[in-house]
Amino acid sequence: MKTDNHRRHERHPVSIPLVFRDAVELRQEYTENISRSGMFVKTGRLLEHGDMVTLTIEIPDTHEKLEVDGYVEFHRQPDAKHAEGVGIQFIAISPDGWKALERYLDRLDQRH
Repeated sequence: MKTDNHRRHERHPVSIPLVFRDAVELRQEYTENISRSGMFVKTGRLLEHGDMVTLTIEIPDTHEKLEVDGYVEFHRQPDAKHAEGVGIQFIAISPDGWKALERYLDRLDQRH
């Protein structure tokens, strides 16, 4: 299991609304954090490792929408410190979507 010390990309703690689609349903959820390779989505949906999902994210401040395909890397049970949800690994984003995501994450990097 990966720990925060072994992540390839910095995770930014942000709550971004998104539309979450999987094989069963469509619903609005929120991120807990985001990076250049994935995000954590707060959700009570029971998704298994490897399940494919499509997310539509609206970048804060710019209102740019990007569609992201990904898979469930892990499912986290809730505890006293953490909400229940799933870690999503990005596998496909359009070139324009990557640019929008990079611009947003660059702005977050500058805040630290």
